[in-house]
Parts: sequence; structure tokens; C-alpha cells
Amino acid sequence: MSHTTPDPSKRTARRTLDSRLRGVCLRRSEQRLESGSRAPTTAGRVARPAEEVRILSGDSTDIRLSVAGNPSQNNAGEHNLPGGEVFTAPVIDSVEGQALFDKPVHRDGRAVTDARLQFEDGEVTDYAVTKNESLLGEIIATDAGVRRLCEIGIGMTRDIDRFSYNMLFDEKIGDTVHMALGRAYEDAVDPDNKHNQSAVHVDMVVDMSENSFIVVDDETIQRDGRFVFDRVDNNA
Repeated sequence: MSHTTPDPSKRTARRTLDSRLRGVCLRRSEQRLESGSRAPTTAGRVARPAEEVRILSGDSTDIRLSVAGNPSQNNAGEHNLPGGEVFTAPVIDSVEGQALFDKPVHRDGRAVTDARLQFEDGEVTDYAVTKNESLLGEIIATDAGVRRLCEIGIGMTRDIDRFSYNMLFDEKIGDTVHMALGRAYEDAVDPDNKHNQSAVHVDMVVDMSENSFIVVDDETIQRDGRFVFDRVDNNA
């Protein structure tokens, strides 16, 4: 059996990129916290209470879900670093539709590419990938809870301008939405709603930069990666 020796230059480049991105995001998170505001204006508007969310991207992603009662959290650096996302949890059994996660999902040294998931009554009923289908199958077989979405989040950080394949950074990128299978965060679930339990929490990213919409309670709040109220404010 042949063995491939890892390229040390690639490891160094990866560490350099992670370090640069972490520095940029740490500075932005510190600025937000020092300003005395938990949220930039845009994030504050996005995090308002809502009933239903719909995510559309091209012909491949059309997801509807209820978030009724569940609080939206604006992570400006308090939850993890770097900050830069607004997230909440779907109501269990409410997720319907299909999604193409067009950014790789890295896990255990392997990458799932172009994962397509179909949801009915809140659960994954079918899936396909272009690479490493067995890995996605292993993830979905972990337990019953991992077949449900436990998080939906909107990336808010435009200081990150490229994918690093480090999910702590990648899920925060502006022009993206991320959804996660598995264990829900307690602060994103109302005490009166059921809390999805699982041994894992697996984030996956959808590129929202083209032919994409985020609709909240029948109101379009984002189009092609730009928030509608940002467009209005900039043209005022």
C-alpha cells in the first residue's frame, strides 16, 4: 500500500489563512462588544421574532420551516469566535423541501461534496452527494436526532471573503446560509418547544450570492446575498 506524504507547504498555508481570518474576526467582534451594542443594525433587524422562514437558491434549494416561539440569537462573539451570525432552531417536524449544500462538509479528514437533502415532516428522507456519500450516510446513521435540522443561521461577516474549510469561519461568511443536522443549542429553543437531541451537530453551508432569497413571514429580507433593508438604507 502506498502512502502519500502530506505537503507541509499546504499545512502552513492553511494555518496562515486561519490565523489571518481569526485576527480579522476577533478585531470585528471586539469592536462590536466594546461599542456596547449586541448587534449591528442589520443583525438586529434579522434577529426579530418570526413564525416561518423560507430559503430559496436557484432550482436546487427550497426549504420551508417554522421557527415559531424559538428565539433568534445574534452571535457578536459571545457564543463562539469569530462572531458574525444570526441563528435559531427550527420547530421539530416543521422542515419541508430540499437543499443543496454547495460548500464541502469536512469531517474526520474527509469531505462531503454537494450534499443534497430532502426533508419531509422535519426529517431527512433522501440524500445524494457527488463525493463521499458513505460519509454522509455514516453521519445520518449516528442516531435518530441527526435526521432533523437543529439550526438555521445567516452569515453576517463580510470581512471573511473566502472559504477556509474551517466551519467556525465559513458559517459566518456573508452571502451564506448554514443549516445543521443534530443537536440543537438550548438558547435557540423556547422552553415550551421540543429540543432536538443528538450526539452530533453537523453544519452545512449554502451559497446565497446568486439567484437566492431569504423570506421571513412572507417578506423577502435578503436577495442574492444582500439584505433588502441594506439596499434601502444605502439608497436613502
